[in-house]
Amino acid sequence: MGGSGGGGSQTQNTSQTSQTGPSPVIAPKLENLTDNAWGWMGQNMKAPGYFPGGTVADRSPADLSARDTTWQVGNNSLQALSGQFQPTLSYLNAAANGDFLDLTKNPNFQGAIAAGLAPVTENFTKSIIPNYRGQFASAGRPGAGLEADGMQDLYLNFNRATADAATKAANEAYGMERGLQSGAAQALPGVYGQMGNQAQSWLSMLSGVGKDDNAYAQLLKNDANAKHTYDSKSQLDWYNMLSQTLQSMYPGGQTWGSGTSTGAASGGGDGGQTAQLAGGAMAAAGTVAAAFI
Repeated sequence: MGGSGGGGSQTQNTSQTSQTGPSPVIAPKLENLTDNAWGWMGQNMKAPGYFPGGTVADRSPADLSARDTTWQVGNNSLQALSGQFQPTLSYLNAAANGDFLDLTKNPNFQGAIAAGLAPVTENFTKSIIPNYRGQFASAGRPGAGLEADGMQDLYLNFNRATADAATKAANEAYGMERGLQSGAAQALPGVYGQMGNQAQSWLSMLSGVGKDDNAYAQLLKNDANAKHTYDSKSQLDWYNMLSQTLQSMYPGGQTWGSGTSTGAASGGGDGGQTAQLAGGAMAAAGTVAAAFI
């Protein structure tokens, strides 16, 4: 068919391909580096091993010695604590219970009375009685009734004096024991508190040793867990790191696409030119669209 303007219509096909990549200035260098990396990977495909020396230091001899000494001192002191406080606590409990108020059961009082009367009794039997009898013997009347009466009076007075002394001492001792009873009752809580504080001090020392041991054991456990995780993941992580390293060494990439357009162009001047431009635009659109497929 003919058209105005004199030219006949004709079919026009347009095809366009787009490709991108690194700058041609550095592309050869990147390819060279990539080749070197591939060669290195061929010799080192296995990931580095876990640090052979371990990551937890051994405890030093001084540390172990201090640990053992601390434990021994603390444990022995804790075990001996009851024995150290036992005499004081036994006395205070007995005094607070009034055990010493019965002076006949108080060995200290009985011993004090015996010790106090011993020289008096000795003087009476070895000095006073012999002197008294000597007076009658020198007068030629030994064993007379007057001597017997006098001896009876001497013994009576001696017994009365010693009994009075013992009674007075007993009263004083009883009053003193009552005071000690009150003091013991007041002192017991403080003594038990001191014993508890001392026990807590030794327990804290032992607890510190135990915590140090637990902390070191946890370090060993953490190290074992870290090694387990490393052994299970290190190879893949190593490959991934090498891959990322290569990609960072060779940035960019290639993008390509193609588009084809078909159109009829008029033989007349402006119509043919318009059809040609439209075909080029469609081809470019196809190229861009293909790049996102």
